[in-house]
Amino acid sequence: MRPTREQDLVVLLSLIRLVNGDLRAAADRLHEETGTTASDRVQLKLLIDLGPMTVPDLAREQGVTRQHVQVVCDGLHGKGLIEWLDNPAHKRSRLAAITNAGYKLIDQARMRESRWMLDLAGTFSASGLEEARRTLEALRRRL
Repeated sequence: MRPTREQDLVVLLSLIRLVNGDLRAAADRLHEETGTTASDRVQLKLLIDLGPMTVPDLAREQGVTRQHVQVVCDGLHGKGLIEWLDNPAHKRSRLAAITNAGYKLIDQARMRESRWMLDLAGTFSASGLEEARRTLEALRRRL
């Protein structure tokens, strides 16, 4: 008997959660020698893409807690990958800004990721990837 669309969706959502964990683990292995975590790299990429931001703004952008982002940013600051700047709009909430070392780390990370994704993409047909993309985009719109 063919599963219902609801059952198919339950399986799909379960697979999305599993793949998310698998991607995080693969990224951690790929970048192991950098001593950074997936959370570290997310903060750095956001700071490159969006410019200096406060910890609460970084947290809102990701839908995570301010406390989590604060711990991550404190670690990045300790590694010299971000710096704290005065925030003219708020005396107590400083701006996190990426340093040259942070830019260099992310440039190298993106090169490694590009090579890895090129290899991984060869596993799938173009039409299969397109259909998966359309399905995930439609799911995001509904949520």
